[in-house]
Amino acid sequence: MPTLLLNKPFGRINDKAIISILNLAEAWVALPAEQKQHIYSLLPQLEDPRTGAPLIIDYNVHPIEHPQYGPAIKDYMAYITTQITYGYDKKSWQDEAQTAAIKRADGAYDQNKDIDREEYWGQKAVPKLITDTKGMETHGTKSED
Repeated sequence: MPTLLLNKPFGRINDKAIISILNLAEAWVALPAEQKQHIYSLLPQLEDPRTGAPLIIDYNVHPIEHPQYGPAIKDYMAYITTQITYGYDKKSWQDEAQTAAIKRADGAYDQNKDIDREEYWGQKAVPKLITDTKGMETHGTKSED
């Protein structure tokens, strides 16, 4: 999810109203049949486990009330609500997260990573013997200074 937030400043988490709209049965009833069918087409297609044939879906059933789709949709809506509660939908948090990602990519936090690696493994990531070949012979030739 963080990748989505960093890449899409106007992503689905910003639209708080959609959560309350999705919970309303009236909102589903008000949609025309074509839109209901389109919304269901965006969801993964369910198959009969015995025959492998696609299941026939009653488009009049609200997706939240659907026996297969409903639990996953409710869990996702709870997740989004939690993200909104913690303030992850705010522009300031997204800017801060994007700045931290850029700093991490630039190596601002690599020193701690190297220290932890050395402490755990007992040596540096690239041993000195490999990086310092001055004066060593390689394939019968002596390296030049």
